[in-house]
Amino acid sequence: MEGIGILVVLATLGGLAVLVTLALFYVRRGAQMDDDARGLQAIAPEARLEAGERLASLTAEQVEGIVRTKLVDYLRDSQTTLDFGPAPDGGLAFWVNGAAYPAPDDIPDQTIREAIREAVAQLNRG
Repeated sequence: MEGIGILVVLATLGGLAVLVTLALFYVRRGAQMDDDARGLQAIAPEARLEAGERLASLTAEQVEGIVRTKLVDYLRDSQTTLDFGPAPDGGLAFWVNGAAYPAPDDIPDQTIREAIREAVAQLNRG
């Protein structure tokens, strides 16, 4: 009986050690993500990640940031949501009001299509 009691204590301590390790990992990973976001802002100030936003490549985030800046009033007034992020197939998608479009030309909103073209041209000019 004493052997079983010792095993229960050891199993409990082992479980606690795993929980503490996981908690430390998540706390440190959260701090690393904050550092990554600050680093992204230093490299490419146009690239912004907002709460709940899908993460895309650096270039896609830069284009999205420029488009959002150009269309801030339009997006607000038309209550349009915009996000560049992963497509269901793993590629890049342009999300407008929750619908994913595989290419800018597929977006039904001409104002957004043109803003994307202008933002890409702006980045290409340097």
